[in-house]
Amino acid sequence: IGNSLIGSYTVSGNVRLIQANGEPVSSESYDMGMPCGENFVVIRNRQYGLIDAQGKTLVEPQFTFDFQSHDYQNPIPCLHGTNQMQFIENTKRGILNGSWEVIVPANYDQINPIYSGHAKHTIASYIAQHSDTKQFHLLDAAGKVIVESDTIVTRAIPIPKTSLYEQDQFKVFFCVGKRTDQHIAWGILDH
Repeated sequence: IGNSLIGSYTVSGNVRLIQANGEPVSSESYDMGMPCGENFVVIRNRQYGLIDAQGKTLVEPQFTFDFQSHDYQNPIPCLHGTNQMQFIENTKRGILNGSWEVIVPANYDQINPIYSGHAKHTIASYIAQHSDTKQFHLLDAAGKVIVESDTIVTRAIPIPKTSLYEQDQFKVFFCVGKRTDQHIAWGILDH
């Protein structure tokens, strides 16, 4: 199933899915593979895809993910459930959901996630930059554009705790600006 083992789950080399008795489940081979939920994430030519336990291709290796690998035991990202991952297509960025469906097409030059500690206090999840229109989009978790503006600034104001055991809470505001002549007109959105 591979010529080198990295950690306990990721294999690299000539990767194939095989049964316990050694029979191949499918004839496809990949550069790397790793279990991910009930399926397997596979890589071929630096492109990520997904196969099921019967060897059926669920998603052809077609996505290039943008992620930083700091987990040396499992250097392949596992995308399932409520996870979301940025992918790159023709130098533009988009977002896949945990079902490997494109929720944000690859139209943006940059997509910045809103700090996860604040995300639970706001419906917004990402600030995306669209260089063709020179606009910023505030996106929710489903990829829907909440607002479009020339600039967006996020402010999260901590709410004082009433007990030592209380979780951090914030009031989240978005300052949005539109250019008018040579000035920027500002507005404020709540969470």
